[in-house]
Amino acid sequence: MDFDLDAAHPARHEYCKHFIWQLGVMGQGCKVAVIDSGVDLDWLHANGDSARFARVVPVDLTPGKEGALDESAEHHGSRVIRDILQSAPRAEVYSLRVYGKEHEPSREELCAALEWCVASDMQVVNLSASFYDECSEEACVLCRSINSFALADDIFVAIAGGDSYTLNERIVKGRAPVLCPACHGVLGWAVEGPEVVANRAEVLRSSLVSGGGLSFTTAKFTGGVALIRSVLPRLGMFLTRDVIRRTCIPLSNQTYAGLGFGRHCFLLALLYAAGIRSGAVGKEPPVKLEDLKVRSARKEGAADANLCAVLQWVCATQIRFQKWEEAYKTIEAIAGPIRTWAGPLELALVEHLAGASLEALGESKLAADCYEKSNGMMESYLALPDKQSR
Repeated sequence: MDFDLDAAHPARHEYCKHFIWQLGVMGQGCKVAVIDSGVDLDWLHANGDSARFARVVPVDLTPGKEGALDESAEHHGSRVIRDILQSAPRAEVYSLRVYGKEHEPSREELCAALEWCVASDMQVVNLSASFYDECSEEACVLCRSINSFALADDIFVAIAGGDSYTLNERIVKGRAPVLCPACHGVLGWAVEGPEVVANRAEVLRSSLVSGGGLSFTTAKFTGGVALIRSVLPRLGMFLTRDVIRRTCIPLSNQTYAGLGFGRHCFLLALLYAAGIRSGAVGKEPPVKLEDLKVRSARKEGAADANLCAVLQWVCATQIRFQKWEEAYKTIEAIAGPIRTWAGPLELALVEHLAGASLEALGESKLAADCYEKSNGMMESYLALPDKQSR
């Protein structure tokens, strides 16, 4: 990993949600299920933006009918929901309580919760559990159910299994960074936060305090998937996964290679998905670069529609096939024509894509300069009273 770039801009790809929202995508229309310890709405309102929690629906699935209230000491389910809504604030979230005060759900009970998700037309499911620690080399009943529901009903299931210590321990030992044997197949891959693990007890304690544990990394990932499915509600599970994997930014000096091994950038993923939706997947961009010399009469959210169309094409054709150098050259070619009219939002979008391309090419210093400019422009835009891009 490039620790200098991480130190300078640790949240550079998490910050992307601000760009996505300004493109008019905030998770609206996407139904997300959280299979966890329930939800405490009072805690949510006291620890976040109350306007985001109006679409949270509590559901009690505990065997003893203990109610849907999150009674866990660390508010685990409530914190997962908060993190999802911090990425997709207009998603409709269903909190399925399966953990009782003194009850750990069985695999069969988690399967029943997944069946509820299918019957209720959920599009994304977030599940936190440590069940993978005991999986055998043959997929367990829960793994088979997850795979079956994902295939048959196009539900995208984001899973936090185990903890950051277990995942890093596997990597240190030279094993593939996944916890469940079933995830070695085509349906899953690991999501991990930035933690470097030494003392397990201390890391788990600090994770609960800071929100930096795998459960909360996965919650942010779930929020990103909700944004994509907000753009393309019926995007198949495999294509949803492909959109995310193909826009991963490769890590420097990584041990494992291949799609999905890298930093997720949901802005790139969303632009790729939007390119699929608009058909911007041909050999030539949908708008000629010389036509970007003047502002379009149309908008994509708050940004210029013609510029967005070209950026979608870059992500859906060049970045999709890991052609990062070509992507950077195209973005550089875009920057010139738009300079005379572009506002801080459009300029910030272009600089972020330039930074992502340079990061993928290993040019960390140049990438850091782009991210610095992009974040500064975006902050200027967000400070505008009327949020217009001029």
